[in-house]
Amino acid sequence: MLQQSHSRAGLEDAWGEDGADPAATSSSSTLPSLARRQRGAMDRSQVSSSSQHASSSDGVPTLQAICLGVLAVWLEELIEAGEQVLSLLTAEARAALLAVARHKGLLTDHVLALLLHDEWHTLNLAGQHRVTAPGLLHALQHLPFLEVLDISRCCVPHSVISQLGHMCPRLQVLRLGHDSTTDAALTRALPSLSPQVQQHDHQSWEQLDETTPQLQTGRLARLSYIIWPSMPAKAGKILAEKAPRICLNPDPRKLALPPEADARLPADAAAMELVGQFEWPAPESCQSSAAVSLPERPPIADLFKAAYEDRDQRKAAKAERNYRQALARQWRASPCLRAIRLAEMGVPL
Repeated sequence: MLQQSHSRAGLEDAWGEDGADPAATSSSSTLPSLARRQRGAMDRSQVSSSSQHASSSDGVPTLQAICLGVLAVWLEELIEAGEQVLSLLTAEARAALLAVARHKGLLTDHVLALLLHDEWHTLNLAGQHRVTAPGLLHALQHLPFLEVLDISRCCVPHSVISQLGHMCPRLQVLRLGHDSTTDAALTRALPSLSPQVQQHDHQSWEQLDETTPQLQTGRLARLSYIIWPSMPAKAGKILAEKAPRICLNPDPRKLALPPEADARLPADAAAMELVGQFEWPAPESCQSSAAVSLPERPPIADLFKAAYEDRDQRKAAKAERNYRQALARQWRASPCLRAIRLAEMGVPL
């Protein structure tokens, strides 16, 4: 009896349905159940809550987490199998596999296109240099519900940045930085992407409702957070003037932020927690690039010492140069030098 109760509790924790019968589940697999419809319309908060329940109260991974972990172990084989196998996976499972592929450095245009699902709300491509601009453009065109985008340490040209307002109208969190091309492209496109408030004279509220959606066409009207550590001063000035409600580089120690806007956490932390019971070592290239992009600042005492030493060297070099110039002037004005020059010219003294 005790063993049956434990097995029943394990099944309920794994699949999240109280009293679900496996036979009934298999018999109704051909019908669109309520759980599947809810999963199709799942938003970001539901994904984060499901990731928090990826393990049971006693720390044992659920059956769903174990299955996703096994699939992630054989990720390269799944990629070779192609769309024929990956099309059978849900949006949540593909998001977990994408997080593992990004962590292992396997993400390319081909892999991103295979794992892409139109129900995603988050796309994290941080540090993925193998994903090109056409591949990113193709992904954004097939993500109509995208709310969180991380393109930090990625080279994204202006041709892609300028279309974010049309392709990602629901975007709320944008994370970027540590790449001069992307920084320059976003700074150039900010005037046309940032949401603006325009004043017009209308006779009624109905006319205002009809024109308001047109004012924000092609702009990131829902953008609330921008995590941009390497933001140029010009970009900060543009955002302060045109979009003051956008929170720039929020401090998670002072503000209550959503996990996607916390710079200390990856944007796909919820998907990564689904396979968190496995260890995924990052490739050496990703570790070295992260170390180069975030150098350690030397102590302030060393900076002052270097400044004083540089000043002393410059003063010594200047004193030496002044001494040589004064010596040359004295030598040119001396009578000995004049006598030598007259002798060289053949003039008798």
